Amino acid sequence: MTYQIWLGGSHNQTRVATEYEFKVKFDDLGKLFTNLFTFYKAARLDDQETFGDFCYRAGKERLSTYVYEMDNWDADGKNS
Repeated sequence: MTYQIWLGGSHNQTRVATEYEFKVKFDDLGKLFTNLFTFYKAARLDDQETFGDFCYRAGKERLSTYVYEMDNWDADGKNS
């Protein structure tokens, strides 16, 4: 089973999320979100910036670079 991950939406629905990853295996979800939340905590503007706003501001490329470098994942989201 695989999952699509969408990020960057706003809590008040004025901005919709965009696709971040197309096929993420269930066993990789924990590691993916741990890395995303770690990056969010370290790089958000302040305590008021929401996760959706952060993902939108950072952009897919920057988020992916951080997540993959954390665990040496390849561009297909597979842990090497």
